[in-house]
Amino acid sequence: MNTETQKANVHIALYCHFLFGLGHISRTAAIANAIVGHYPGSACTIFTDQMRDVDFFIHPDVDIIELPRVSTPTTEINEEITQRSDKIISFLEKTSVSVFLTDHLPFGVYGELIKVLRQNIIRNWGIQFVLGLPYPQTEEIIPKDPYLKKLYQAYANVFLYTDKDWYDFPLDPTADHLIKYHTGLITRRIDYSPRLTKQQCIVGTTGSGVVGLDLFKKVLAATEEVRNHGVILKWIIGPMGDPLQYAKACGGEMNIVLVESSTIDEMVQEGTMMISQVGYNTAFALVQTPLPIVFVPYVGIDSEQGVRAEQLAASVENVWSIPEDDPEFGPKLKDIVRKGLKTPPAKRVLPFKVDGAGNAASRLLSMAKTKKRFFRLSSSKKILTIHADDLGMTHGVTQGITEAISSGVVTDTSVMACVPFAKERVLVVKNKLIDRIGLHLQLTEGTPCLEPHQVPSLVYKDGKFPSKMKYLSKNINPLEVKKEWESQIQRVLDWGINPTYLDSHHNAHLIPILLPVVVGLAQEYQLPIRSDETRLIHHYFKSLGVRSIELTVTQWYGDNLSKEYLLELIDSAFNKLRGRGSLELVCHPGYSDPTLERLSKHNIQRERELKIFTDDELPQLLKTRGISLLSTHQIFQ
Repeated sequence: MNTETQKANVHIALYCHFLFGLGHISRTAAIANAIVGHYPGSACTIFTDQMRDVDFFIHPDVDIIELPRVSTPTTEINEEITQRSDKIISFLEKTSVSVFLTDHLPFGVYGELIKVLRQNIIRNWGIQFVLGLPYPQTEEIIPKDPYLKKLYQAYANVFLYTDKDWYDFPLDPTADHLIKYHTGLITRRIDYSPRLTKQQCIVGTTGSGVVGLDLFKKVLAATEEVRNHGVILKWIIGPMGDPLQYAKACGGEMNIVLVESSTIDEMVQEGTMMISQVGYNTAFALVQTPLPIVFVPYVGIDSEQGVRAEQLAASVENVWSIPEDDPEFGPKLKDIVRKGLKTPPAKRVLPFKVDGAGNAASRLLSMAKTKKRFFRLSSSKKILTIHADDLGMTHGVTQGITEAISSGVVTDTSVMACVPFAKERVLVVKNKLIDRIGLHLQLTEGTPCLEPHQVPSLVYKDGKFPSKMKYLSKNINPLEVKKEWESQIQRVLDWGINPTYLDSHHNAHLIPILLPVVVGLAQEYQLPIRSDETRLIHHYFKSLGVRSIELTVTQWYGDNLSKEYLLELIDSAFNKLRGRGSLELVCHPGYSDPTLERLSKHNIQRERELKIFTDDELPQLLKTRGISLLSTHQIFQ
């Protein structure tokens, strides 16, 4: 590791394999280049297989750590695979890595990342793991083993390397907990210059050359006629191909040139047209040139190349696609070659963006900075925040909460953005509650900020939210929830309130399918989130660099409320924390009024809560227990 890496403000690690082609390392290097090239003070380390010669640029400030070779691939974790795991773990122990981006395979090509993911949880490193997917059709990324399914949740974010407006992933290989981000396509740009020679040349390539010999033999047959008329077939074998096998296949035929390896730039400069069986990166690089191209998708364990080739052929001019297993492959290719040789190079207008590396780099840096600001509470203290929900619900509730904060032990509150007259009620008291107001996200009670037709899965026919959680649609759409909650945040910001915290009415944000939504919002707006009563959600948030109180108490509710019961709940909760840590107690103080009586049966109880929380003895009773009362803003400031 170089000294600049050790001094970096933000360190991002990336993993990719280098076994089945150059695409994975090419894509990963492009992201790393964007990070260190455009963001001073950042460092990148790539973990990969033993490097071969590559035809793409890797920034000199990007560290490459080569993992030990596995001599005999196996489905069992053997000593060689353990050595790969241990090399990564040793680095992560010594280096303050903020984010770890894994390309394509969540557990590594041999399973070496299983141990790494476990250690991140066990040792509480707090590294945010991100999965980068170039295409959706690879089925083996979806874990079937129950243990791996659980470990898969260590990934909270997934980068989809596609332009959503051109080609969104038709299949969803992710789990409900993942936060999806479309980066755009990640590929290189090619500088094309017109050919100087008049002799026509068909350039064939199968990328790295891992596969391709069978295709070469078929292309020989399909191009025999044009080669007899002087057209050259130049075949790029690739760094992983066997030159002797290709030479043997030629059998002394005319106008064939074999090249062991060549850069993409060299290929296109010499070609009249291309025949290509390549992966994601090379395919999207080639279509940026003006040359006619025939894509021959490889028939393998997934359909990715076929789907991509068909989409390119359908949307990009002078691009054709023929599956290699097509019964009419030979005649079809022969016909397309005739067309391609008659088609002059023409500049293409691409229907997609190719700025994915920069977008991915920017997103990773944003996540890393969020993690760097992560706050760790003092383990030697009992810290208590008493949080009043429902600010703005009614005039009486708003006045009662304000009094409970200004004259009692309640530390902060959260505002409802979707109830009538909430703005008017809150603006009256907001100056008394500076740095004390969070946002009470809503999916129940009230009317959404967005128009009903924009969030149809969230509303009844009357355009309103359901009154209770049990009436929420079973087909609730997380994308609609994200848009609606973003609108609620914006509405509160427009009121001149900068929320200090995120929670939700009836704890809707803790619905498993909505956890990625609220985590994404917390990361974007850099806000803490309410956790739950088990600490599991707190640890989940913490693993993502999202702040939360360790334990939340929600049992303070009902008809038998008293000061003694309140202290009993608080004592019991701190016992769960072994006598130290942070605790949030959720409450609902307020004054009953006609509006509240129409909305809720929980009205007289609110006045009882208000009386308890403004009891003169309560601050001293908490102090004698060694408890510090702090607002959420004070805790995380």
